[in-house]
Amino acid sequence: MRTGGSLLMATAQANGRTQEEIQAAYVDLRLLVHHPVLSNLDVLKRVRAMPAATPKSEPYVKELVRTAYRFQPAPGTAAVRMCDGCGNPLGPPLTRCLMAGCAGRAGTLMVRTLEGYWVQNRATRRFQHNAGLVEDRLFNGRLRLPAPRGVPRTPLPSLPQTG
Repeated sequence: MRTGGSLLMATAQANGRTQEEIQAAYVDLRLLVHHPVLSNLDVLKRVRAMPAATPKSEPYVKELVRTAYRFQPAPGTAAVRMCDGCGNPLGPPLTRCLMAGCAGRAGTLMVRTLEGYWVQNRATRRFQHNAGLVEDRLFNGRLRLPAPRGVPRTPLPSLPQTG
């Protein structure tokens, strides 16, 4: 079984013919870091946008989601307890987020589904989602610092700009 990072790159490479297409697919897939919960409708949209399949005829995107998330059956609409700051799912007794540096509180995300939704597994949250949010804070925080003389300050491409 592949790790999340190599599967992410394999998915991007399978869905692009040129370096630009591969990079665009990678950036789109990397944004999954920012979505700890996906409805099965979200997954179906991504499969349609990136249909390349593994030798077993399974779309790479589905394999990536199965590796990084766990499925929760909930036909119709599901109410998911989430941190309103970073988006991490929260268990019932928690009222605030436990992620370092996050001041978020418990909130509810309504997820529209056909059959259910996918929640990032603990390893994905710990090593991808949380680390990605810290990375975003560092890169975006660098933009708030005074620019050194003669060095232009531009946002890094492909990173969402957060507060």
